[in-house]
Amino acid sequence: MIIKKLNTMFHKHSRWLFGGFTIVIIISFMGFLTPGQFGCDGFGSGSGMTVGTAFGEKVTLGDLEQIRRENDVLARAGMSMGRDMDYSEAFQRYCLEVAARRQGLAVGDAEVIDFVKKFPVFQENGQYSPARYKEFKENLVRAGGSDELFVEALRGVLLSAKLQNQLGYNRVVTDGELEAFYRRDNVKYDVKTAIFSTDAYLKDVKNDPAAMKAYFDEHAGNYRISGKVAAFLVEFPNARYLKEAEAKATDAEVKKFFDTRPQLFVKLAKDGKMPEFEACRKEAKAEFIKAACRDLAMRHAYEFAAAAYDAVSEAGDGRAEVFRKLAAKEKAEVVDTGLVDFNAPAIGKISSPELLQNLIAAFDNHWVTNPVAAGESVFVGLARERIPEKAATFNEVSAQVAADYRNAEATRLATEAAAKAEESLAAIEDGAARLKAFNELKGCTIREFRFSPAGEFPPMELFPSAGAAMRLNVDEVSKVLPAEGGPQLAILLKRTPADMKDFESKKEQLRSSLGNMKRELSIGVFEEEFMTQCQLDPKLVQR
Repeated sequence: MIIKKLNTMFHKHSRWLFGGFTIVIIISFMGFLTPGQFGCDGFGSGSGMTVGTAFGEKVTLGDLEQIRRENDVLARAGMSMGRDMDYSEAFQRYCLEVAARRQGLAVGDAEVIDFVKKFPVFQENGQYSPARYKEFKENLVRAGGSDELFVEALRGVLLSAKLQNQLGYNRVVTDGELEAFYRRDNVKYDVKTAIFSTDAYLKDVKNDPAAMKAYFDEHAGNYRISGKVAAFLVEFPNARYLKEAEAKATDAEVKKFFDTRPQLFVKLAKDGKMPEFEACRKEAKAEFIKAACRDLAMRHAYEFAAAAYDAVSEAGDGRAEVFRKLAAKEKAEVVDTGLVDFNAPAIGKISSPELLQNLIAAFDNHWVTNPVAAGESVFVGLARERIPEKAATFNEVSAQVAADYRNAEATRLATEAAAKAEESLAAIEDGAARLKAFNELKGCTIREFRFSPAGEFPPMELFPSAGAAMRLNVDEVSKVLPAEGGPQLAILLKRTPADMKDFESKKEQLRSSLGNMKRELSIGVFEEEFMTQCQLDPKLVQR
């Protein structure tokens, strides 16, 4: 979604824009001043071609090339933008700047100058260095760029930051809004629900083979026969490398392991203080050996996989025999998985979706899988058979179709019963009489519960009734509410106003939460308009 890319871009600049320019540049300054080729491939060809629209304005290829140039110069200045921006990203950046200008936002020269003076790359001994900026400009020109391009790139960054602020970075929440929100969120609702359980109506569904076949024909796209894969697996147990791991466990190596992995020893902390090495030397050695076993198993598995990959690629139909011989050299047993469904939870006793996906993909990657850790072992597989997924015939899934048909029919019968109950209750004008009739409904289960939006949540299965109750008057009955397990009817018994005694103590925390909600709403509205109003030629996205 575009808002994620927007937030990512803001995050990349936020420490400069909103944090007092205190970021430490990781990338070497001088590395970005090295002269060299400047620009992006493809510039200058068809720049006037229209490639999309942004809020009703045409966007040309030249517009996007300009954004890509600006991104390149920002990377050279040390901003972590990355180079070689693709056209889709350039289009989004361009549209954000258009959106900012549509909001009446602009960035003046004085703002850009102030930004440059505070830019970490151009600082020396905590002060702006004209010499550093001059050196940067000279190298930029030699690389094919210009000072003007850099200034416009910075102007775009600042303009996008202003848009971020406009979208709700500092949303004001008044005391009146806080009180209204608190009152609404802390109301308590007492509700009764009539649940017309689908299971209760299964007994009324007739077994009709013709109707079941018609149901299958209508929903045939939902019925697929899973693909299957068969493979040979070689296992590299971690325990096989215990002696080798123990030999590596010198005092120096264990101490280094202890110092670099403090998270493993948090459980040994006392009074909030991490343990000293000498106090847990035994535990550190045990953890070191365990980790070394895992690493050695993975290393040997990678060596085996590399050898198997090369040998199998040249073996043709003799792949299995070559794989077995390599396994024998490793003194490793070869396990035949048999046919395993693509969506199986495990391969025999090996619970590893990653290994299964590797086996499925291995047919497109020279048969041998990457090593995959699962449990206390590492596995390498040779895919030997793959049966593709296919559409099911009625006979292949008749039992599932029968169950689905019966459930659908039971749901229909339950919904019809709920609709009749709703109609009969709506005809009763007196609230007390309506509640009495509700309690006497047949063909359903009556449940009563209380909830509050602030945190006293209803049972999960009653969420549909809870949501409806918030919009009802006391003794009013809801419409039929679709729900998992069967439709529901809700009647509101009582609405208790919020108790305001804790309002003042929670006021500021609530202000922050409500401000965030307003911000998210503002961003959501912007995103919806952005996605509707900004369209890029799909062909260009592939470039």
